[in-house]
Amino acid sequence: MVDVDAATIRLLDPSGLNLVLEAASGLSETYLNRGPIDSESSVLKALEGTPIAIPDATTDIHTLYHKQAASEDVGSILAVPISVKGEPIGMMRLLTTEVRFFSNADINFAMTVADQGGVAIQNAIDYQKMQDLLNECDASKPFPLRRISPTSRRRITAMWD
Repeated sequence: MVDVDAATIRLLDPSGLNLVLEAASGLSETYLNRGPIDSESSVLKALEGTPIAIPDATTDIHTLYHKQAASEDVGSILAVPISVKGEPIGMMRLLTTEVRFFSNADINFAMTVADQGGVAIQNAIDYQKMQDLLNECDASKPFPLRRISPTSRRRITAMWD
């Protein structure tokens, strides 16, 4: 298991162009609000599916906010993609106070956690969509089949017949 001091999860907004901070632990509001990280090379690589280990966040060329990392006591960062069905939906960053190198086992573990997180996030999104659809339905009205693909519509209609 990876020994870290802080973590963040950022997901792409609906446009797919910007990352939105969705969860954080172990970091100050000042550090979290230091500015956009969307253009950091570590972020771009993570969103391409490549994990990035940053041994020294205060000097590494893959990060932008060296002074803020130093004042927050961020030593190292491991950035990994969060994907659903091979498509990036965001990234997870694991941060340590010490400068260190992440092992292959650390990186593989973080990738597995991020993959499982992607599945959980997609399940939550799908659940909310179903809840919204069910809330639109009235027991006295027929099921709104207009939103369902023709193939699924035929299958559902066949079940009701």
